[in-house]
Amino acid sequence: MIYKILNESNFAGEKKVKKNLLMVLYLLLTLSLMAQTFPFGDANHSGTVDIVDALTIARTYVNMPVENYYPEEADVNCLDGVNIVDALLIAQYYVKLIDDFPCKPETPTPTLTPVPEETADPNAISGLPTPQTSGIAKPNGNPGNMVILNWAGFKGAVSYTFDDANSSQINNYSRLNALDVNFTFYLWTSRSEASNNIWAQAVRDGHELGNHTQSHQQNASGSDADAATNFIKQKFGVTPYTMAAPYGDTSWASVAQSRFILNRGVNGGSIAPNDNSNAFNLPCYLPPSNASASAMNNMTDSARSQGKWQIFCIHGFTGGSDGAYQPIGLDQFEQTVTHVKSQGDMWIDSAENVGAYWLGQKSVSRVSPSRSGDDLVYNWTLPANFPPKKYLRVKFDGGTPYQNGSPLAWSANGYYEISLDAKTLTLKP
Repeated sequence: MIYKILNESNFAGEKKVKKNLLMVLYLLLTLSLMAQTFPFGDANHSGTVDIVDALTIARTYVNMPVENYYPEEADVNCLDGVNIVDALLIAQYYVKLIDDFPCKPETPTPTLTPVPEETADPNAISGLPTPQTSGIAKPNGNPGNMVILNWAGFKGAVSYTFDDANSSQINNYSRLNALDVNFTFYLWTSRSEASNNIWAQAVRDGHELGNHTQSHQQNASGSDADAATNFIKQKFGVTPYTMAAPYGDTSWASVAQSRFILNRGVNGGSIAPNDNSNAFNLPCYLPPSNASASAMNNMTDSARSQGKWQIFCIHGFTGGSDGAYQPIGLDQFEQTVTHVKSQGDMWIDSAENVGAYWLGQKSVSRVSPSRSGDDLVYNWTLPANFPPKKYLRVKFDGGTPYQNGSPLAWSANGYYEISLDAKTLTLKP
């Protein structure tokens, strides 16, 4: 019976790793060999596989709190994310009804795969996409004059966000994921669809899961937002850093401000670098029912020409039975995403990734450097609830920037990548 369940689902495979991250992944793989490891099935990292691991998974499956939970060790069926089947398999393993799990995590042999020249950026550390610029020499003028590249070096940015965890999103996930860009899915967590294992696959594919509250009530409630955050953490093992207010109601702004880096509203508009857009009521474009690709292209083309960030709010697709608000044709959506990708100079990414860059740029842009001998020192603070491991791309007239005592490498694409986590940078002659 268990093996019948295990074979019922076969969702889309992992998204292809971007070519310009291959060298970084190799380094991470090498470092992981030195890190502490835990047995497959050890869902609470106690060091052994026992009945507590099965109970831990069972509790998360019914949304009960747990102290220690590590889904990377819990998915012993390797099919459709962590669910009650994994708990049953671990229990069977503990009482020796089975000798091993149906699968083992893959341990690839490290290989130094050459990065194609057209996408190579050997100095990339951020995971940000690489712009088309190339062959730019390191500046050799006087040290100073930090310039932060808007939108990571692209002309503009686009984020496609999906609300409500509707079934037409779930049923069409394989086609969405095949577009090979990162989306944001805002989960309304009290709905049964929010527990679908497709969202675990979405996390593995690099997409963002955001908070759309537990009850989708119009009036703001901190406990309602917290319940949705806890659900996403426990069910999918990720922390939501952004939210979308139900109905775009502005009462959620104060709740979002103490919990997230941004809140997407529903008012029309787009966002410029360093502008005064309210991070807790960000504007977006909500396509009308059956919107054409050309209508959506007009919005992204406008953002491109103005150097802005255009957020989309989409609820679902035509032909479904979920009653999605203002559904659009999936084929039209595929055409508009393909259109933006074909331009090659627009950054398409999740609300978290683009939003963190926009906020990070605003934080660092406000800084005036202090002098320490011949060095210039930049210190900054970040907004509350800011996600870790975010970067900016910058350049100077001259000098060499240092972080954590080490010089930063210049990219021939025209920038240095600075860690926002460091909160300081020293520019030396």
